[in-house]
Amino acid sequence: MKIVTINEGDFSILQVDGDIDCYTVPQLRESIRQQLENKPGNMIVDLADVTYLDSSAISCLVNAHKDMVKIGYRLGLVNVNRETRQILKLTYVDQIMEIYNSYSDFKV
Repeated sequence: MKIVTINEGDFSILQVDGDIDCYTVPQLRESIRQQLENKPGNMIVDLADVTYLDSSAISCLVNAHKDMVKIGYRLGLVNVNRETRQILKLTYVDQIMEIYNSYSDFKV
């Protein structure tokens, strides 16, 4: 898995490429933590190039969302492909956190 971080004004984007599973989720968790430490603010996790995610990935995203809400920030998911969106819907993650179609939708 590869993660690219982009600072975009008042929010950050983590572009994730590859599988997010029990082997790679520590890297995602650390990237989120580092980004919050270096540039606190709202964050988007771009899942356009994610090919697979497992329960540990879902747990990581939900926990990061909860942690960010506690400190007054938002974490949203963007560019979620059909298969991943279905997994998020089946696990009710779409009821817990926001899923956006584009970066501009997140900004609103």
